[in-house]
Amino acid sequence: AAAQVEYNAAYADALSGKFERALRRLASVEDRFVALGDERHLAHVDLDRAEVHAKLNLPEETIRYAEAAGTRFAELGLGKECAQAIQLAAWSDELRGRGSDAEAGYLRAEGFFRELGLVERGLGCLLQRAGCLLRQGRLEEARELAEQADALATDERNPLARAATDLLLARWHLASGEVTRALHRAD
Repeated sequence: AAAQVEYNAAYADALSGKFERALRRLASVEDRFVALGDERHLAHVDLDRAEVHAKLNLPEETIRYAEAAGTRFAELGLGKECAQAIQLAAWSDELRGRGSDAEAGYLRAEGFFRELGLVERGLGCLLQRAGCLLRQGRLEEARELAEQADALATDERNPLARAATDLLLARWHLASGEVTRALHRAD
């Protein structure tokens, strides 16, 4: 129980942007979870480290911890968390210039989320995949995915997903030279 409380405090630090403190606490609590043989919490420690390193824009560390978390979550049969780890690893691949690996990772995570009925999380992966294609200059493929996302995103379901979809389509219009349409979509 004490280790779980410390873990929760580390996670709270990460959420509030106290990354150095969060990483120190995660390292400290990891030793306790190792001693307890608590693989579930060890997987969460790795996932949280991956998220912190992603926020710090450190893709090498992100992928290392995301892959470790993903392996543990897969062994434990925790699909949602496994998909989160895959999504973080895909983001890391994208930052490292491995567009096709990132695209495949986003697609894989999206599939896991959809199988679990987590439509919003799947939509997030679809948007990331479309953004990845757009940044690679693959405009038509990006447009197709953006339109798929546009059909799935509704204000009632999640207004932030709707806004992210609109901004992605605005970026597509801009990249396609349709400045007026981009402006209207962004507005």
